[in-house]
Parts: sequence; structure tokens; C-alpha cells
Amino acid sequence: MALYCWANYEFTKLDQAAADHPHLADHLMAANSALIDLKEEIKGQPFFPVKNYSIKSVAPACGFHWSQADVNGLSAQLMYLDWLKTGDGSIIEGLSSTIGKTCWRCWRLTSTFVPCRRESEPMRVA
Repeated sequence: MALYCWANYEFTKLDQAAADHPHLADHLMAANSALIDLKEEIKGQPFFPVKNYSIKSVAPACGFHWSQADVNGLSAQLMYLDWLKTGDGSIIEGLSSTIGKTCWRCWRLTSTFVPCRRESEPMRVA
């Protein structure tokens, strides 16, 4: 199993969650060891035509264009929290399509750039 992320946020949060919830630590660390940092994979390519390795620079170079220009990661999180509080589905309308497209593009990027890895060789960022 592989879980894809961009940069080290997920690594850090899973480590924190394991420390805060020792009874779940084995499961959380299993998820942590399955993380593959796509940012580090892209940086390892011989040539990638971007000025920096932020997801906002790399994604368009890979053919990805956000369908909702006014929604970024933070606003999507806030929309989700609003939806949880209110139950109003119109708040997150359209996000599921965007998330689905993002997942498909992550798979496409991965199949192109990420070499096959044995489960015993999880990628970690420093």
C-alpha cells in the first residue's frame, strides 16, 4: 500500500498523533511508513522544468490545472469544517470532483516518476 503526500506535513502529523494516542501508534506508524513524498520523488528527476518544487509550480508542469481557481488547500479545509458543523452539502459541492481528479493525477504522476518500492523500503524525509 502507498499513501501519497507532498512534503513532510503528513509525516509530522502521523508522528504527533502516534505520540498523542499510544493505543493507535502501531496503526499510525504503519500509515506513516506507507507515505511516499511526491515532492522528493520529483526533485530526484534529472530535469524538471520548474522554478521551485512547490505543488503550485510542479502540478501545471505535469498538466494539472485546478478546476476551482478560488479554492486552495486552506480554504478546502475550512469548507470541510463548515460542512461538518452545518451539514450543508452546498458548501463542499464540487470539491469531491476536484479531489477525485487530484487523486487520479497523483496516480498518473506516481506511475511515471516513482520507481517501484518494496514495502520494506518506505521513503522518509529528513
